Amino acid sequence: MAIRYRKNIYPNRRQFLSTVSAAGFAAGFEIPTSQQNTGDPLLFIDDAADLSLLQQIIRIRSYSGGGEEGKLAEFLAEQMKALGLETQLMEVEPGRYNAIGFLQGRGGSGGQSLMLNGHIDTNPIGIGWTVDPLAATTRDGFVFGIGASNMKATCASFYGAARALTRAKRRLNGDLLITYVVGELQQGIGTLKLIDEGVVADTFIVGEPTDLAVLTLHAATLTVEIDTFGVTRHLSKMEESVSAIDLMVKVIARIKDMKFSGPNNPEYASVRRVNIGSMKAGLGHEYHDWRPGQVPDVATIKMSVRFGPEQSEETVLADLRQELEKLKHEEPRLQAEVRSIKPSGLVRRGLSPRAFQANKDAPIVKSVVANHTKIRKFAPEVGAVPPMRYYGSDASHLQHLAGMTGIVCGVGGKYNTMPDERIETPMFYDSTRIWTLTALDICK
Repeated sequence: MAIRYRKNIYPNRRQFLSTVSAAGFAAGFEIPTSQQNTGDPLLFIDDAADLSLLQQIIRIRSYSGGGEEGKLAEFLAEQMKALGLETQLMEVEPGRYNAIGFLQGRGGSGGQSLMLNGHIDTNPIGIGWTVDPLAATTRDGFVFGIGASNMKATCASFYGAARALTRAKRRLNGDLLITYVVGELQQGIGTLKLIDEGVVADTFIVGEPTDLAVLTLHAATLTVEIDTFGVTRHLSKMEESVSAIDLMVKVIARIKDMKFSGPNNPEYASVRRVNIGSMKAGLGHEYHDWRPGQVPDVATIKMSVRFGPEQSEETVLADLRQELEKLKHEEPRLQAEVRSIKPSGLVRRGLSPRAFQANKDAPIVKSVVANHTKIRKFAPEVGAVPPMRYYGSDASHLQHLAGMTGIVCGVGGKYNTMPDERIETPMFYDSTRIWTLTALDICK
């Protein structure tokens, strides 16, 4: 099936079409005009089928590290093709594919295009599990499994919404895209590839686990390394030495207590946070640690800094360096260096991390809030909702690089990134209904 060019739907359509020509979309189907817009999609939601799909994709291991997502991407592409969506496997790295499903709209007035964006890569399995992380066990109203919350449940419910719309023979005015991407846990390389190839839309839902809160602001994520340098001596001459570890202990204490500059807007300030993620120390830049009788002369910490709108990589680094200068007045022996580490996708574009923010009055926000309230009988939280406001997500790429408007909203969150990761089954079922109604609102 030819994909029609509509300027208001794909700003980079020509580039997208060249990609499709090279990689090939599997043809979907046309709904006869006489059968269009004749059914209520909510009546065609199949909870049992959606649960079965979720269990199948949990059982396909898809760690981000090592690039294991290929098998799952191929499975999802086949599922979308069987549903009648035009499909594409877009190679991001060798053996790693984004799976894209495209439900073409009629191009009628009022309809916008909507992207449902979910990542299929997961964290590795840690210790402490009491169930098989790859068995997709159902028990006591939960579905357990690695990646269940982050974010295979929302991936499955996105599919469930598309199934309901096609079975109801609802032909939307605007296009509906499902983009299952790889490498979100590696700075969003899959979504960056989508943007590179022109696969964009007017608006989006990124399905990170928010317990269906509507996240309209989350922090930017910057990785920073700090080195401290000491003077090594054998412990017999410790009085002549300067321990890089001792210096780093003081640096860490100072960073934990410091305040970053930025607007006084309480919502912006609420996303600022620092975590010291790792530390290594020893002798020389190789951090030799087999000679503990020597005072260490190099120590390095790696930390994640979360910051908000109207802050930047430059202001964060300047704040850190200024704080270390203050510390040097108290500890003259301090020698330290500060540097940032950015994902290659941003480096290649000459860009820096930026916070995600959406207008709370945007149609996508109003639609999801209204449909959540209709289905769940209470209104969701909206805004910089904790703890999700400290997330990093592909929403920032879609906003700042593709010029799209959207939200972050998805199933799970409470039991995310922990042993016995799981989602609440009723929330999972509700989400499919919310996405279905939202597609009707946005795509018309």
